[in-house]
Amino acid sequence: MKVNLEIDGQQIEAQPGSTVFEAARTNDIDIPGLCNYEKIKPYGVCRLCVVEVKKGHRLRTVASCAYPVEEGISVQTRSERIDRIRKKLLEFVLEQVPHVPEIVELARSYGVQPQAQGEPRNYCILCGKCVNYCAEVKGKHLVGFKGRGRGREVVFPEVDLVPPKECMECGECYQLCPTGVFPVVGGI
Repeated sequence: MKVNLEIDGQQIEAQPGSTVFEAARTNDIDIPGLCNYEKIKPYGVCRLCVVEVKKGHRLRTVASCAYPVEEGISVQTRSERIDRIRKKLLEFVLEQVPHVPEIVELARSYGVQPQAQGEPRNYCILCGKCVNYCAEVKGKHLVGFKGRGRGREVVFPEVDLVPPKECMECGECYQLCPTGVFPVVGGI
């Protein structure tokens, strides 16, 4: 039995257990996202997929890639508030990776212009795709997060920041990196 919901005024049916992000994409409704990948569990870390979900009288802002579809909810993928959130997030991402054409174009679509500045602070946007892919799909846990907040980084914890030979031979997570620079910086 399908789940009935509304996205941007459009009545749609979705598979039970799917997410708002998946339901939107299945119905050609664009929601941006950098951390999602069909082979790993939704992580919701990039937050670019935020949407407003109205259920009854309650309005919430949620990560659509991790929010399951529910009967009768109403979803807005664009609003003044959502655009403001995405703009702030894209300013941060663009600061990290001002050289990635897809991200530059996405940022421009939200009014964010690349700034003339020195070297980016870091090429990693901490989307977690590599970490989660290695753990969930490969079952290896050879790459992980270290630190918190602005000091957080992706590292190879078991081998002191240098990719193990097994990683170099596999390389499957390298193709998932939305910045296209994995494994260039910081041992990655």
